[in-house]
Amino acid sequence: MKEKIFQNPKTHISYGKKYFVVHHEGADYNVRLFPFQETQQEPEEIHCIVRTDEDGKVSIVQNVQYYLEKNYPLSEKSDYDFVVRRAYPDKKYYEVEDRFGFLSTLYRSNLA
Repeated sequence: MKEKIFQNPKTHISYGKKYFVVHHEGADYNVRLFPFQETQQEPEEIHCIVRTDEDGKVSIVQNVQYYLEKNYPLSEKSDYDFVVRRAYPDKKYYEVEDRFGFLSTLYRSNLA
């Protein structure tokens, strides 16, 4: 697994979903957009994780940690809004979504 920044990715639609097309080691790969990117102009760069499995198959996904740290700086104390998408009372957690479309699990034991 390695981090890689792809410059000037172009978007295209395949099977009704938007993707960035990136070029890596002589081949083109589709990389899913995050929900907030679907309404923005194409970025100058995207930060990705590149994985190669034991059979040599390459998969490329955007680096969620980079975008979380960019949108939620650790050096700042702030309040953020989330929407509960689904509640699991028997399992004691919620699925929540932020304004960027990132999904998280919020456990009831972590609530103050």
